This record gives sequence, structure tokens and C-alpha cells, in this order.
Amino acid sequence: MEEIQGYKFGIDLDDGGMTRSLKEIRNEAKLLKTAMKSNFTEIKSGGDVMKATLAK
Repeated sequence: MEEIQGYKFGIDLDDGGMTRSLKEIRNEAKLLKTAMKSNFTEIKSGGDVMKATLAK
């Protein structure tokens, strides 16, 4: 440990898995975005079917 003016300092460079966790969160966000896009597309196509049915 480094000592500066009587105080001891230790530096731990272990991120505790934070980098891996952030990558997992980013991947989950990408999957959620993809799922949301497909859901919106499905909802939109369902709305188009409803419009066509009501127009008849």
C-alpha cells in the first residue's frame, strides 16, 4: 500500500464484473428493442386489417 502523509491507500483495479454486466444490459436492451419493433409492426398490421374491415 502506498502511504501519503501518514494515510495508506490501496487501489483495487478489479471491476467486480461490472464490464460484463454492462455488456449484458446492452444486449438485453437490443433484444428488447427488436421485440418492441416486431410488436409495433404486428399492432400496425392489425390496425390496417381493422381499417380494411371497417371500410367494407
